[in-house]
Amino acid sequence: MYRSLSFMLPFVCCPPLVQVHAEVQHAVVAEKLDGPTSVAIQPDTGVVFVAEGGAGQVVRIEDGQPKPVIAGFQKTPPGDDGLSAGSPGLVFFDRHICLVRSRESLQVFKVPIFNLPGKVPLFKLPEGETETLSPNSAVSSFKFDETSSTADDGLAITTAAVYVVSAGQLHWIPINGTKFLPPRQLAESNSPQPTDIRGGIAISPRGEIVIASSDDTPKMSLSFISANNGRRLLHVPTDLKTITGLAYSRKSGQLFALDFGDAEHDTGGLYQITAIWRDGKQWGQAKRITTLARPTAMAFANDGSLLVTLLGDRGDSEKRPTGQLIKFEPGL
Repeated sequence: MYRSLSFMLPFVCCPPLVQVHAEVQHAVVAEKLDGPTSVAIQPDTGVVFVAEGGAGQVVRIEDGQPKPVIAGFQKTPPGDDGLSAGSPGLVFFDRHICLVRSRESLQVFKVPIFNLPGKVPLFKLPEGETETLSPNSAVSSFKFDETSSTADDGLAITTAAVYVVSAGQLHWIPINGTKFLPPRQLAESNSPQPTDIRGGIAISPRGEIVIASSDDTPKMSLSFISANNGRRLLHVPTDLKTITGLAYSRKSGQLFALDFGDAEHDTGGLYQITAIWRDGKQWGQAKRITTLARPTAMAFANDGSLLVTLLGDRGDSEKRPTGQLIKFEPGL
């Protein structure tokens, strides 16, 4: 046992738990997305960005339509399990700097600032790239083992570091001001580490890194990792099988998870994770909020609304993309 209950469960907050209604409604923000695998919100502007693995690009959503911002990444069609191996993921450091994880590298881009739909960007794009950026536009790049990329590579960021899941291991890239330093593996040699880390990764309100891992079992667990030394502070089993996203509500401080579900059926969903005792040990109880078809990523906006990407049908070259971006109103 790592810590007492009072310390351990950052996903349990002092306020009462959020009351989850039987049916939580959501609205479709964008449709016909090509394998969406990540969503991020540009600071200050509120513009929503989505990574499309099937198209190999990062887009912004304008009036419900995807508008390419960075294009030219390797396209990643879904594998046998329905997930897209090595699909791009993205996070923002500030309103200027966007980081994109794609297969063997993590690249840093300076992106246009879109204040309002249809407005001219606040700075010019590089010469020769009047419409979209390309991978060659990156201001810096960090290489990872090309064979390491899996369907579940994760990405999270704080003001102090970027945290990257690669080859089932957790790495970090220290940030000094606005400079990104070389990546290192985040681990303490004498600390037990989770194995087969998946794409679910988040930063708790207390600053711990929260990651989803299988640990060679059919059901996934959550590990709370110290950002200071990589030590695992807490290990919590769950009943979820394929966690593709983790996020903390900005309003309630509660932890939410996405379960991709069965690749052949719409058995995925959005869950609230709460703490219970089971068989004499701590457990992450997953309370289903709503059923979702193949969810891949989520992000809370400043107003408390939740944006979620859905992968869509298992398409082929003759089918049109069926991915979606959906929105839950504030209240979770």
